[in-house]
Formats: sequence, structure tokens, C-alpha cells
Amino acid sequence: MDVNCGSYLQNYTKSAVMKKKLPVSQIDRALRNLFTVRMRLGLFNGSPKNLIYGNIGPDLVCTKEHLSLALEAARNGIVLLKNSAKLLPLSKTRTPSVAVIGPDANSANTLIGNYAGPP
Repeated sequence: MDVNCGSYLQNYTKSAVMKKKLPVSQIDRALRNLFTVRMRLGLFNGSPKNLIYGNIGPDLVCTKEHLSLALEAARNGIVLLKNSAKLLPLSKTRTPSVAVIGPDANSANTLIGNYAGPP
């Protein structure tokens, strides 16, 4: 992942590199992606307010055009699971319960995700 909105990368990246679980080349790739976008937006060319995208106001957010583009991106990003073992969908009669296991299994905020709530 190139971006982490929490503290996971900050807390674990150095350790992963030291344990040789993460090559530095992957960090370089992620940073190249992040900074290339920022450079293309002109964020290193002075005040962002004076640049092409520096004055985007609320009237330009969630327009019909942008919502249509977001829907197209979501449709193009759908991943289909190969279900060759015919395990999905889970049968309500043969699967009376499902366990969610892990450190965040009982954390509603984590299960909702990082992008929940008012924008």
C-alpha cells in the first residue's frame, strides 16, 4: 500500500525492513508514486492556492460529473472471486455462524473502516 491514513506504517515499517520482510525498493516505489502525483499537481511550485487545483470549493465537490466518475471507478475496481469450490455464497442452513477473529474483531470503528462518517 502506498498510503496509510493511520499509524500502521509509522509503527511497523522500520521493523519490517530490519527483519528483511520489506525491501527498501518497495518503500521507494510507494514514495515515487506519492510524490509524482504531488509534483504533477504542482504542489512544489509555490503556493498551492495559486495553482490550477488550489481553489476547489464545495460547489465543485460531489457534482454529477464527479459522482458519475466515482461510480465508473468503483465499477472498474470490482474484484470477482473465483468460486471454483462452490463455497460462496455461504449457506444459511449449513453455516449457522461465522467468526471474526483478530485484534479488531470487536471494534466497530475498525470494521466500518477509516473512511466512515461525515466528509
